[in-house]
Amino acid sequence: LDPAEIRFPFDESANYRDLETEETIPVIPDYLREQYRELVSQHIDKLTRTLGDNRIDYSIFDTSVPLDFALFNYLSNRQRITRVR
Repeated sequence: LDPAEIRFPFDESANYRDLETEETIPVIPDYLREQYRELVSQHIDKLTRTLGDNRIDYSIFDTSVPLDFALFNYLSNRQRITRVR
């Protein structure tokens, strides 16, 4: 995920266009920030639980972190988990 998708750092009001429906949605960040963050957190938690329950690896990658670092962390964690299983 892009850091902005997680933190929602936007300050300026803007209109966003849904690419599928073409609907325009006005967004006032100060009113939506906490709700947005909570929804994203719940979504990530649900994915983590559901996939974990089915023994499927799931990792969040932050696009601001170099890919080699992110992959190293992922593969290190996977190796540690594999030893436990």
